[in-house]
Amino acid sequence: MSKNSGEALSPKQVEAFLRRAKQAFERQDFINASPKHTSADFWNLELITHEDQVKAIGQALDEIRPEHYCGPNPPNHKSKEPKVKGATMLQFVWKSARFNDKEMCLKVCMADRERLAVLRIHEAYNPNQYDG
Repeated sequence: MSKNSGEALSPKQVEAFLRRAKQAFERQDFINASPKHTSADFWNLELITHEDQVKAIGQALDEIRPEHYCGPNPPNHKSKEPKVKGATMLQFVWKSARFNDKEMCLKVCMADRERLAVLRIHEAYNPNQYDG
């Protein structure tokens, strides 16, 4: 898993991104941009129902702070997932109260600059399997 590859965003850029991401989530304007990966992630986290998955994403967003930003992954920040191809992708790693104090990883981007796109949510010790 990348901890600091590529050119990092400034703290102000990360803060602005998180603000937009949280606002989009509150408007229920979000998509699962990588179903292949998030399906496995949700299963591994025992988040079976859609309601549990949505609740967990909201709780993760509530816990994440700008200092949890781990830089881009892939290194050039751009997603290759068809739903959000070319969108700037950010990766956050934090110790999550929601997930029993485990270190978690959340990868997200903004689709069309207004819609939150979830790419991955998994325990941080898992290898980076993102290939999109």
